[in-house]
Amino acid sequence: MFRDNIGKLKRTLLVLEWDDPKPLSRAWYLWEMVSTVDTESEFHVLMSPKNHKSFAAALVNNFDHIVLKTCNVDLKRAQAFNPGDRDNIFKAVEATAGFGEVNKVVIGIMKKWMVESGKGALLGLPEEVRAISRLQSNLARLLQDQGKLNEAEPLFRDVLKAQRRTLGDTHLNTLTSINNLGGLLKDQGKLSEAEPLLMEALEGVRHTLGGTHPSTLGSINNLGMLLKAQGKLSEAEPLLMEALEGRRRTLGDTHPFTLVGINNLASLLQDQGKLTEAEPLFREALEGLRRTLGDTHPNTLRSVNNLAAFLYTEGKLNEADPLYREALKVSRRTLGDTHPSTLTSINNLGSLLLAQGKLSEAELLLREALEVSRRTLVTLILIHSPASTTLVCY
Repeated sequence: MFRDNIGKLKRTLLVLEWDDPKPLSRAWYLWEMVSTVDTESEFHVLMSPKNHKSFAAALVNNFDHIVLKTCNVDLKRAQAFNPGDRDNIFKAVEATAGFGEVNKVVIGIMKKWMVESGKGALLGLPEEVRAISRLQSNLARLLQDQGKLNEAEPLFRDVLKAQRRTLGDTHLNTLTSINNLGGLLKDQGKLSEAEPLLMEALEGVRHTLGGTHPSTLGSINNLGMLLKAQGKLSEAEPLLMEALEGRRRTLGDTHPFTLVGINNLASLLQDQGKLTEAEPLFREALEGLRRTLGDTHPNTLRSVNNLAAFLYTEGKLNEADPLYREALKVSRRTLGDTHPSTLTSINNLGSLLLAQGKLSEAELLLREALEVSRRTLVTLILIHSPASTTLVCY
């Protein structure tokens, strides 16, 4: 009834104090925002004049702080004046999308609002200073994060052009912009265009910051992963090894960046057929992510899938089985039954059961994956090798 009434009104207004966004910690507000998306209704934000003034200033000078404040959403921690309402909302969420999907939807709404606000603020700046403002760079990154790569690209290009002209090619801000544009082009699949930019960024930060600075190690890893995507495995290997060794030395073995680096190198070694070297790295990455981020963190879940897929290709089906089951159980609980990652997990476990000869169990899962994919318009290729759907941490 609540959702239907929102659908009839076709418009939701959120009254918000951006620096203290209490509505984002209340269960009813979050449920209302999800209902707004479900019914394809309009969403608007209203702020007091005083708060709007500080918001306009923060858009230009402290964009990251706004994102942190307005995109920190966790329905499981949300409260309601009536505990019974909270319980009913939680039951409805568990029966439909799942907590993870609700969080994702609400964060998506707020980020979309951030983009619209950022675009408006950018147009309010004099044209000659837009490209050199931090706002344009931050807005480009936010668009990239939302998957709006074609919208982000001209913003990144304008920022880089302006910084080369005003700061020079070797200024740290310029090098950051070079790396940002290279990463965007990689995400777009424009690998040959991305390569010279990532090489330039790496050469610049090596020279200015040294070989062990976190930014340098990040650039080394980025270029290594690009070369891997291009199939240049022998060129990628020393870079990924250097990045990992540097992170082990400077950040420690259990830092999330180190663990991602371990996973990246393991994936490369697997592609090279160096399976005995890859397996202990996959296991180390997973053990570390469980300990530092928990069993349900997205990076941990990806690592579970990676190790399971590796074991599957090695023919170690009985070892892969509990990992695929764990990945599916967590995905169902945190993302919901219809999320693309959940459907991939359903397919992976179904394919494994098929290989084990457990045909009746496999059939139920593969049918579910196919039927839900058709219903939700998710493109999912049903295959018999889960290794082809390995999720790699970047």
